[in-house]
Amino acid sequence: MSTQQLGSVLVVGGCGFVGYSIVSKLVNEPNCSVSVISRNPRHPRVVGVSYNACDITDIQGLRTLIQQIQPQIILRMASPHFYQDKVDEKLLHQVNVVGTRNLLDTAILTESVKAFVYTSSNSVHAGSEFCFIMEDAPLPNEFSKADKYATTKALADAMVLQANCREVRTLCILALLREKKTHFQLGDNTNLYDSIYVDNAASAHLMAAKALLRDKASRPKVHGEAFFITDGNPMPFWDFQREIWVAAGDKTPLTKVIIVPAWIGMLMATVVEYVFWIFTFGQELPPKTMRRNVLRYAFTNRTFCINKARERLGYRPLVDTDVGIQRGVKWALENRGTHDATEIDTGL
Repeated sequence: MSTQQLGSVLVVGGCGFVGYSIVSKLVNEPNCSVSVISRNPRHPRVVGVSYNACDITDIQGLRTLIQQIQPQIILRMASPHFYQDKVDEKLLHQVNVVGTRNLLDTAILTESVKAFVYTSSNSVHAGSEFCFIMEDAPLPNEFSKADKYATTKALADAMVLQANCREVRTLCILALLREKKTHFQLGDNTNLYDSIYVDNAASAHLMAAKALLRDKASRPKVHGEAFFITDGNPMPFWDFQREIWVAAGDKTPLTKVIIVPAWIGMLMATVVEYVFWIFTFGQELPPKTMRRNVLRYAFTNRTFCINKARERLGYRPLVDTDVGIQRGVKWALENRGTHDATEIDTGL
């Protein structure tokens, strides 16, 4: 990893799953002071880090705090969760779009800030099938049919890249993180899916921040660029899930697995969504496992090309997928207070 010193770093959303891992790595960097802002700073906290309560949609409070901290680098990753039983579209817009705009405007006006790294999401490409997609693939906009989460993340993504200037160099990390298991197999398991272990994601953020501090004239170019980051080891979707379950102690034989054709699952989800829409007047969503935008992940190819990150950032996954699964499951069991293999949260 580069010997570039980071100086003062502000992590927006540093109490979250990925944020905590990034903060834990930052404190081991030489001559690096770390500050975190969060709406509700909570445990676990990292010793030696300054934690600050702040709402990024409050522009005045945000500017006051950043002027006090005087960061050289801002890492922006805070966002409402994708899989909510009830989607607050106003909150998604306020945090993902308005909050990002506030951070960018404040960063540009703060002389100390030299680099801005935004953590986007693979959800910005939701709803479509792709194999080793490149960073220049089109993103949804406010007129697209994508869900509100994907749309707001994509709008912020574009906003960050467009904000690149001499004073503040910006960059996007698309951290591909996975969510909960299901109790059956949807589709024939021929589709490949990319994932990323949290330590690999955290290391990529540090590499990106250091790269942005290099002389702008240096090559290869990183400022104003987007980078896909994965473990570089795409696997059949259900093979990955089963490795998690086995690591958590599940012993279900493949002969007991119920395979549901993808079209049947989508038909059932369509019916359930319409029933919820009719009887709740569009105010509530069905369970996560009965939403079409969630089910699509189980049977569509979703792989990302990380050659650009390898070449320009020098990114290499530090932890193999198999090792990451073992560590991730161990962490989940220890920190969620359960040894029930049926409920392992492997992502954000």
